[in-house]
Amino acid sequence: MKSDGNNKVYDEKEDVAVYKDMYGFIRDESYIKKEQNERQKIFHFTSKRDQSWVKFLQKVPINKILKNRKDKQLKKLVYQGIPVAFRGPIWSALSGATKMKENSKKTYDMYYKDATADEDVNNDDDANNNKKTIEKHEQSKIDIEKDIFRTFPDHSMFDMNGEGPNQLRRILLSYSRSNSKIGYCQGLNYLTATFLLFMSEEDSFWLLNSMCESILPLNYYTPKLLDLHLDVRVLLRLVQAKLPKVQMILEENRIDLRLITMEWFLCSFLNTLPMETTARIWDVMLYEGSSIIIFRIALGIFKILEPQLEKIYISNDKNEDSHDNNNNVLNVSQYIKNSGKMQFNVEELFKIALNGKCKVTEKEIEKLRKTCRVELQKEIDDIDNRRKKYEEYIKNKSSINEENEKKKKKNEEDGK
Repeated sequence: MKSDGNNKVYDEKEDVAVYKDMYGFIRDESYIKKEQNERQKIFHFTSKRDQSWVKFLQKVPINKILKNRKDKQLKKLVYQGIPVAFRGPIWSALSGATKMKENSKKTYDMYYKDATADEDVNNDDDANNNKKTIEKHEQSKIDIEKDIFRTFPDHSMFDMNGEGPNQLRRILLSYSRSNSKIGYCQGLNYLTATFLLFMSEEDSFWLLNSMCESILPLNYYTPKLLDLHLDVRVLLRLVQAKLPKVQMILEENRIDLRLITMEWFLCSFLNTLPMETTARIWDVMLYEGSSIIIFRIALGIFKILEPQLEKIYISNDKNEDSHDNNNNVLNVSQYIKNSGKMQFNVEELFKIALNGKCKVTEKEIEKLRKTCRVELQKEIDDIDNRRKKYEEYIKNKSSINEENEKKKKKNEEDGK
């Protein structure tokens, strides 16, 4: 490929011109222009910020950052954004991934060797548990392979000829073996691929471990996604309490917010917001060591979209005689999804998300989690009970039919 120096790249093989954003993703021309305009607006701010980071790192080296987490200047700089050049090592340090790597008895290579070994692992386990572990790992291999080339297909690093797919495969296989409780779950592929844009394969593996074990709730990526469903419910409660107008519009248009926001939590806004916007959110999330920022940003997005959602709602209301409700649902849903992809103004988003009604506290979140967990568990128990009753009904019905068949057969034999 040849570049004209203005994000426009000529693909000689396909004989077409494509545009790439600041991270190398193929985008349309309007997206690139919007991104460039926003970057130009904050050029002086980012230049000054980057200089401040250089000065700070001269005083506090990256390997000492975790010990200086409470430094007010560090917090200010993180919220202003970590420069791309420093983002990888600083993410590793802030998240505790570097410390986890140093304290681990096994290296990344050892985990990968375990993941690809032919012989059984965990030989001390009883045969039944060992068999289940192996079966789960084999299923993880199949699922990983399905998702490898679905991950960032619009980035050259992850195309058929790039090294990304091989790195991604090795990391996910190693992680599925190292954390048998999770194994592999869709969403981990996007997290890992994003890490690879900023750091080495080995560091990406350790950051994935730290992210899943220390930053995000423990059951986000387990098979039933319990904590993920829980947090989506918590967000619904927050929207209802803090953004009643948005809630009203969603209800009137019969929009299930869970269908829109599930991916926000599953991928921490990847594929929802521009990469730099997402990376800025991750800067804060890894610094704070908590996923609370996801709730704040989600509320911030809805707050920003609120005026336009009202306009769509009023417009639909005026055309009530002619409009189809299904079209309304589509219009509102698509507007929410599409608007996020062009949310380049991180400062505006942070200003709204981290202040006022959107600035929810960890105490609020935990209180709602406690309430919603009880409700969710009750629903799960009800479903399990209905399933058991149905299975019992089928079993009894089968027994009755079998008994009737025996009687019928006996009567036929007696009749002879």
